[in-house]
Amino acid sequence: MSSVVRSHEETKLKEVARDYRSRGYSVVVEPRDDVVPKFLRDLDYRPDLVAESESEKLIVEIKTRE
Repeated sequence: MSSVVRSHEETKLKEVARDYRSRGYSVVVEPRDDVVPKFLRDLDYRPDLVAESESEKLIVEIKTRE
């Protein structure tokens, strides 16, 4: 992945995290295994962000086009 794409993804990740926080979610960027649901850990998958409210838990993966 090129540094330009990585930089764009990091910028977008910060933007998405800020948006979820403004809506009252607890947000973990680049979560450790103990935050990632077991079914995803079993697939050896780590999302870019986990956002959690009282009623839901969201898994977010940021993708950009080159």
